[in-house]
Amino acid sequence: MSDVLVHYVNKITNEKTTAKLLSQCSEQEKNKVNLRRLFSNEVVLDLEDKSQLDNCLQKLNEHNWSYRVWDTGSRGYHIHLLFEGLEKEHLEVRNRFRKFVISEFEADESVASESHAIAMEDKIHFKTQKSKTLFKESKTSTLNSIKPELLELLKQWHQQTKESKTELNTFFIKNVDNEPYLQYVLNNIVENGDRHMVLFKNLVALLQSAGKTYQEIVEIGNRVIANCPDKKIEEWTGWFNSDMKYNPYELNKWAVEQKVPALAFSKNKDWINAIYNWEDLEDLNFEEDFSDFVIDASELVAQGDTKIEWIVDKFIQKNTFTIFAGEGGATKSLTALEVALHCLANKDLFYHEAKANKVIYVDEENGAMSLKRKIPRICKGLGIEVSKNLKIVAFKDIKLVGGDHNFNRLKRLIKKEQADLVILDSLVRLLVGDENSIKDVRGMFDCLKPLKEKTTIIGLHHSNKPNEYNRSDKFDKHHLRGVTDFQNQPDNIIEFVKDGFGEKVVECCVVKSRDECLFTDVWSYKYTGDANFEEPLKMEFLGSNDVNMSAKDKAKIKVLEMINNSNSSLKMNDISDKIKGITNVRDAINELVSDGKILKIGQASKTVYSKI
Repeated sequence: MSDVLVHYVNKITNEKTTAKLLSQCSEQEKNKVNLRRLFSNEVVLDLEDKSQLDNCLQKLNEHNWSYRVWDTGSRGYHIHLLFEGLEKEHLEVRNRFRKFVISEFEADESVASESHAIAMEDKIHFKTQKSKTLFKESKTSTLNSIKPELLELLKQWHQQTKESKTELNTFFIKNVDNEPYLQYVLNNIVENGDRHMVLFKNLVALLQSAGKTYQEIVEIGNRVIANCPDKKIEEWTGWFNSDMKYNPYELNKWAVEQKVPALAFSKNKDWINAIYNWEDLEDLNFEEDFSDFVIDASELVAQGDTKIEWIVDKFIQKNTFTIFAGEGGATKSLTALEVALHCLANKDLFYHEAKANKVIYVDEENGAMSLKRKIPRICKGLGIEVSKNLKIVAFKDIKLVGGDHNFNRLKRLIKKEQADLVILDSLVRLLVGDENSIKDVRGMFDCLKPLKEKTTIIGLHHSNKPNEYNRSDKFDKHHLRGVTDFQNQPDNIIEFVKDGFGEKVVECCVVKSRDECLFTDVWSYKYTGDANFEEPLKMEFLGSNDVNMSAKDKAKIKVLEMINNSNSSLKMNDISDKIKGITNVRDAINELVSDGKILKIGQASKTVYSKI
């Protein structure tokens, strides 16, 4: 064991010894000591509940980290991890790294500090007097590696923290008369806490750093002592010329312990950021840099292109969250798979351009076996191979809630794969709680919002059955099941409705479009191919009922459908004769050729048209 500070504590008899280096202990002392400080390259996961162990071991194996699990002889386990090169970093970087690891494993953060004492291995526990024994260890015992990019971030954080503390100290020295702790003790009775070693020491150091004379410090001290019962002016003046440094962190700790919320910084904020939230300092002359917080409207408008980008033109808008809603059997899952496979194959969907490089399909509704049956049949219908770029995450019990292990893994997968599109089937299966609870549903959407910066999301959700709502509208966002956040939070909602007449016809319509840029009509389509057989599944677009669609656009849809369904090339007259009641056919054909949607072969009277 490396040299480390150790000591002995017995909570039952209240016996304890002073900490000393293990190398300086006698053999008798070595046999007795039962507490040690952390090694400089060590992280300890303190699990207070033994039920946490399985989840932690799963994460450790995913990281491929070596570990040793010790039964503390108390309530839980200690998992000891050793990291290569950690001991070479600054103490604050090491402690910050420990917090990062401990937070991921949801263990006790009090063990993040290197000054923390832990129960020694194979020794009697100081509380229970039971031995701390080895319970389990990894197959390998090598030192664990730290990702270089994480280490670099921690070093940057350390440098920024140093600069922030220096800036804060300089600020208070310049504005000493308004320093909040000094103002507090001058205007309030302070009876408790370590007034001498914390308040007096730091305030005298501050006043001296600010250039106050000894007499001025004494005068201020007399006012402070008047508000501190049982204290004497000598305790205040004793800190003059002591070479102690003003430490606002120490004062903050005192404020937290004394439960003085007006003076207690949030643990999660940098010092220099925290002072901006103090109402008492709002009027001070301190220039805050808001460049990372606000942007001028003129600069915003000048940045980049405002053109809307698409995953599927007019259907799935890039970097948005779209809900596919519909009752059971409305082909939501099937259509979502069609979107994924059309995009990966760069094939038009509903005669609209579709493109994506990577798609992740999260299935908590139907499972891998259902996908295994559907995907090959859809691919056969499209005439394509099953794509390796469609990543399936099936039945992994992902929950859209902060801290969920598998949700965190999904976020890392999205980043690793640089996925253009993520499909969540279905939202209610990923929800923690009740779809009729505003708190539960809002928590789910809060988890999803940051993902829109990195990818595009489609979430599948159920609508109420037609007999469960009394509305005349066939399509309406109010049909969605659950609280109104299902209607309000997504950017777009597309509802799918089964047509009850004979063939398996589905109609879809946009019932919400935040940017009002999606298609505005009702699209109809049907599937050919029985779900119980191996034959290909083909999605056949039946058309649109948009009265605002131009004659040429309607002609383009009909021409494309005819050519794609034909096994041979067609002449212009063949196409015109078969499309009855549609004008602008010739213009539509020429534009489709120009757009690269169909192929023109030959010239003059021998010209024919075929699919690409």
